[in-house]
Amino acid sequence: MLHEKREDRPKRGFRIQFLLIGLAITPVAVLYVLHATAAGHGSYVGAILLYPYTMLIAYCELLPHDIFYLVLLCMQLPLEGFILDRGVQAGRFRAVGLAVVISHAAAVAICFTLE
Repeated sequence: MLHEKREDRPKRGFRIQFLLIGLAITPVAVLYVLHATAAGHGSYVGAILLYPYTMLIAYCELLPHDIFYLVLLCMQLPLEGFILDRGVQAGRFRAVGLAVVISHAAAVAICFTLE
């Protein structure tokens, strides 16, 4: 059949489930990273694995104050969740999810290369 019936189509309403998951995980992840790095005297492996984009910016020393890095830490996981939600809404979750995972993994690899 060329045309699907209206009730057979998947509903593509506004979804924020991955955004909410990102918001819920962020405080725990930030506290873990702050604890693991021990204010600069610990290991940065956890920070690189969880927040590679912020670590790349830190390596390049692009931001003038430390508060901007904390803001970026708090924004990354909810932003990735928002991107995944838009992928679900567009019906392209696999492609968008794969793009998020590949870009995150590439940023992690670059961070470990620069370290």
